[in-house]
Amino acid sequence: MMNKSLLLHVAIDGNDGNPGTQESPLATLAGARDAIRSRGLGAVQGVDVMVHEGTYYQEEPFILGPDDSGSEQSPITYQAQPGEVVTLSGGKKLDCNWQAYRDGIMMCHLPEVSEQGLAFSQLFVNGKRQILARYPNIDPMDPAKYSGYVLPAGEIPRESIDPCPDDHADMTFSSGPPRGILFDPERF
Repeated sequence: MMNKSLLLHVAIDGNDGNPGTQESPLATLAGARDAIRSRGLGAVQGVDVMVHEGTYYQEEPFILGPDDSGSEQSPITYQAQPGEVVTLSGGKKLDCNWQAYRDGIMMCHLPEVSEQGLAFSQLFVNGKRQILARYPNIDPMDPAKYSGYVLPAGEIPRESIDPCPDDHADMTFSSGPPRGILFDPERF
């Protein structure tokens, strides 16, 4: 690290209203960037932003412009505190009350999904990616029947009422317009 005249600290237990000292750190990278901008620090001196260990959830993109670089003589840098692990996550931290369901399956109620419409395709628990519930389940011992995919029993007949009349429906059948498929649960 170069010898700088200003050092700002960011920690997950900080507050963006703090001055950014080691004893009173800022809470976010955006808070550090905004503090540098509002104090006009990048124009007159170099700044090192030391980010302390933890996972920092980014609710919006962290955007830096040309003025956020400082100068060649006095650069503005962002770096992890030496020896500490810092993770920047574009995910959302969920407050889950996990409960056993059956057969090693865990479940929880997420108001963010049911009431606020949060959609997600990946779930990590303690840093490990989890397999989301799906139908049909995959069975490596019988991949012909339980491949993890629903196999169509056929095309929806042309004379039947279109179950999904939207022109932009996302289910297509190779020989027809986006009308969907017939499903036979015995066939999977």
